[in-house]
Amino acid sequence: MKCEGKIEVLKKIALELRKIGVEEINLVGGDPAEYSKIEDLTKYLYKLGFRVPILSNTHQYKNSSIEKITPYVTSLEATFHAPTCVEHDRFNNSPGSYEMIMNNLKKYKALKTPSQNIGAVLNIMNHNYNQLYEIIEKVLEQGLPLDYVLIQRIGLYGRAQNDQEFAVFKDKLVVAFEQIDKINNLLGVESVMVDAFPLYLLPEEYHKYLDKCDWGYGTASIDMNGDITRCAVAEHSEENFLGNVLKTPIKEIWETSPTLLKFRNKSYLRNECQNCNLLEKCGGGCPISCGTNHLSTDILVKNLTRK
Repeated sequence: MKCEGKIEVLKKIALELRKIGVEEINLVGGDPAEYSKIEDLTKYLYKLGFRVPILSNTHQYKNSSIEKITPYVTSLEATFHAPTCVEHDRFNNSPGSYEMIMNNLKKYKALKTPSQNIGAVLNIMNHNYNQLYEIIEKVLEQGLPLDYVLIQRIGLYGRAQNDQEFAVFKDKLVVAFEQIDKINNLLGVESVMVDAFPLYLLPEEYHKYLDKCDWGYGTASIDMNGDITRCAVAEHSEENFLGNVLKTPIKEIWETSPTLLKFRNKSYLRNECQNCNLLEKCGGGCPISCGTNHLSTDILVKNLTRK
């Protein structure tokens, strides 16, 4: 069942974030383009001085338009699942979705200023791990310039739970990093892995495309009611609930939450990770990659013999 946040509540949340010096609010979903008050919200966030990227599957704005929201955003981002419109639409189970996103981003391209960006998001899956370069190449060939590409694994929740399409392991991920390297060097588009990843599993030449995940350090997820969790990928369960920013000062939550303190001290990691000289940079990989809400060693470390 779809529902949307009250604009008055979202504005209160934004004010609380502004008070503590938050610089950027990423609007993600669901699909923010379907929010009926999206123009009002982006205008308000812009007025407060936030950077505002929007990630949408369509950028087909309900009760608004690309023309109306463009002055208030920092970047528009879209997820591309395959090199061709047929494959992309089939994965989305939404005929015409590829053409829609391309047309809307081209409208934005014609309207935006040089300081505004266009970004692509790639989710590494078993059907596309060796096609990442081709996906971006096809986007560029169709006249849509990209300022950056963000690449990530899929959290094994919801639709992805127990689905082998989304569980990609070491050998295929190394191929994916070869693709990332080609996008950077042959296409000239800055492409980075935003997912936490155990560095020791990768050839050193690819380490430059990775850094420690910022979730739980400088980035958090806040829903339409003000409930805050450490990570946007994790399910919003009681275990991941840190507090409500409209009821408890965010600074207090961020500095005293037992869940955050446990995450940051890395005590949940296997000894191999805790004693690794790369731990400071990679953080031990993704603590929720196994598809549970419990902090644990990255699934890649637990499944080194898996393909």
